[in-house]
Amino acid sequence: MPGMPYLVLGRPYALFDTRINLGIPARLEQMGFDLVNQTYLILQLDEQSSDVGYMTRIEAAADTFVNDFKIRKTQITPIEIRRRNYGPDILHPGDTVLIPMTDRRVNRFQQALFEVAGFDAHVIALDREMLNLGYRYASGGECLPNVAVAGSLIATLEKKEIDPEKALVYLPNLSLSCNFNQYANLIKLACEKAGFSRVRVMNVNGLEAIPRIPARSNAQLLSATILSSILNKLQYRFQPYETTPGATLTAVGQAEAVILRHILDKKSLLNGVTQVRAIFEGLPCPEI
Repeated sequence: MPGMPYLVLGRPYALFDTRINLGIPARLEQMGFDLVNQTYLILQLDEQSSDVGYMTRIEAAADTFVNDFKIRKTQITPIEIRRRNYGPDILHPGDTVLIPMTDRRVNRFQQALFEVAGFDAHVIALDREMLNLGYRYASGGECLPNVAVAGSLIATLEKKEIDPEKALVYLPNLSLSCNFNQYANLIKLACEKAGFSRVRVMNVNGLEAIPRIPARSNAQLLSATILSSILNKLQYRFQPYETTPGATLTAVGQAEAVILRHILDKKSLLNGVTQVRAIFEGLPCPEI
C-alpha cells in the first residue's frame, strides 16, 4: 500500500494484501482511494488459495499498471492524498450512548449499566428498511453486520430525536480474526456521507476500562456479557430435557430479570448469580 503523502503519476497504484475478504473496498475508500477511476489489485492470502493463482493475478496486475502508466505518463502532476485519521472517541458528560443491536439480552444489560453510570443510553432498533439504508451509504464490499450497524445508526439520527454531536456509539471489540476492529472508521465514513460527520464511535477493547464511568460499571460491562452467554448455554443445555414445556425459557427470563435488577440496584452480580443457580436447580428435569 503506498504510504507517501505526495505521489506522482497522477494516481497511485494500490496493492491491498489481506487475509480476510470483508470490507476491503470500503477500507480502501476510507483511506482515500478513488475506486471508480483507480487501478488497484487486491490479494487475499489464505490457506485455501493456490500459489499459481497468485502469480497469475500479480502478472496481470503488473501488465495493467504498465499499460495504464503509458497512457497517462504525459500527465504527471503531484497530488496529495487526503487521509481520514480518526482518533479514539471517549465519553463526555451529557453524551447519549447509542448501542447497536447485536444481542438483545447483552444490549439490555449494557444499556442499564450506562444508565446507572449517569448517561442516557438507547439500544438502536434494527429492521429491513434500516438495512437497505445502510447499503445506500456503503460500497457493497462490507460484511452484513457493518452495513446493519451503519443503517440503523443513520436511521436513528435522521429522526432528529438525538443530537448527533452528543451521540457516542458504543461498539466494543475483542482480539478476533475479523474486520470488526475497522467498523468504527467505516461507520464514521457512512455517517459522513449521510451528513452526520460529528458522530463518535467508541470502539474500545471489551477488556479495557472505559473512562468516565465508575469502576463497578466497567467491571460489570464484561461480567454482564459473560453472564448473558452463560444463560444462552444453560438454555440449550436444559431445554432438550425439560419435562414441562416452556419451563426453561421461563427460568431464563427469571434469571435475566435477576441480573438486570442487581445492575440497576448497584448490587454485586455474584449474589445475583447465586439466585440464578437456584432458579435452574429448581427446573423439573428427568434423571440422567
